[in-house]
This record gives sequence, C-alpha cells and structure tokens, in this order.
Amino acid sequence: MATPELSTHRMRRRKLLMGLVVGGLMVTAVIVAMTYWHSAATRNDHPLPPRPSPPPDVHEQFSGYTFTRSEEGRVAFKLHAARTVAFKEGKTTELEDVLVEVFGRVGGHRDTLRTQRCEYNPKSGDFFSSGPVQIELDAQSSELPGTGLHGRHPVFMETSKVSFRQDGSMAQTEEPVKFRVGAATGTAVGLAYATRDGWVELKHNVVIELKQGSGPTPAPPLRLTASKLHYDKKGSTVS
Repeated sequence: MATPELSTHRMRRRKLLMGLVVGGLMVTAVIVAMTYWHSAATRNDHPLPPRPSPPPDVHEQFSGYTFTRSEEGRVAFKLHAARTVAFKEGKTTELEDVLVEVFGRVGGHRDTLRTQRCEYNPKSGDFFSSGPVQIELDAQSSELPGTGLHGRHPVFMETSKVSFRQDGSMAQTEEPVKFRVGAATGTAVGLAYATRDGWVELKHNVVIELKQGSGPTPAPPLRLTASKLHYDKKGSTVS
C-alpha cells in the first residue's frame, strides 16, 4: 500500500514531466514561427524573377504541329514539327525539329527531309530553312557507269538554305551540296528536288568519287565530273 509521501513524490514527478513536454512544444512552435518569418522576409527582399514574356511579335507558343496533304485518298506529303512558335500579323510560323515525309504520286517509296528549324507559312504550306538540311531519297540503283550498284540504294544529301513550295512540290537551294549513294560520294552546287514527280537535279559543278575495291591495296577512286546531273527515280536513270 502506497504511503502519502510516495504518492506526493509521484505527482511532483508527473507535473515535472508534463512541464518539460509543454515547454518543449512551446520552444518548437517559436522556432517554426521564426523560421517562417525569416523565409517570408527573405522572399520579400529577394523576390523570384518573373517568367520571361515572349517577344512582342509572338502570338503563341506550343508543342507539336503536323500538316498532311493527301492525293486521291492517300497521304502524299506530311510535315511534323516537335515545337512551333506562331507570329502575329500574318508572319510565318517558326517550326523546330522538323521532319518532312514525301510519298510521291503513286506511293511505294518514302523520302525524308530533316532540319532543326524552318519558317513555315501555314496558308500556302511553303517553308524555308536557313540552316543545315538532310535529305534521304529511298532510291533504286542508278545507271552511273562503273558504279556496280544493284537493288535499292538510298541517296543521302546534305545542304542548307532550302526553300520548298507546295505549288509545284519543289524544294530548291543554291548552296553547296554533299551526297552519298552506296560506295559513291560527291559534291555539287545547287539542288532542285521535285518531291511529287520524283526527280533530283544537281545544278552545277558536280563531282563524284567512286571507291574501287576493298582489298589491302585498293585502286584509286574513280572520279567523274559534270556541269550538272539529273536523276529520275521513276526509271532510275541519270543524265
């Protein structure tokens, strides 16, 4: 049986523990309040910079854009961009990370044009890229003498400052062109590419080098030159 002195001691210890708990909670509350006040004061002294506003002539910015042109119930031309910036007052729309797919008049092949950025007119469908442009033609073998090409050989071309007009389906540039097909590589100046009709013309100063052999001592490359070169995908002919 507990004595009065023992009961009194227990009550004093319980009160002491309760006082410590309450005191600890009050100290914690004071620290939280001071931290919040300091954080708020810091935000007021150093406010976050406002989000940058778009240039005054920018109408809107958004991700993803796709344009498709169909002929006789099938897709003949498709343009896709990962990001667009549309401008006011009828100006062109800037497209970024652009892929153009061309399927020609009767399909059966797929050519592509890639560029990082171009100016696009949504009304006419025309576009212009001032930067690098990569073109891939899923072509048949050509009839260049001595090439030894058989079957399908894609043609890879690199150039810049390419303009494309939907009216006539023509892509053109006057800039230097590098190209590669099979073992043949070459350069030229100026390019015309009829996406619908499936022909390509290298306009000036065409130089083609063809590797000969792959042994330990291959022969020097065969070098061909021409003032211009016309390639027709329909008949896989070069003139």
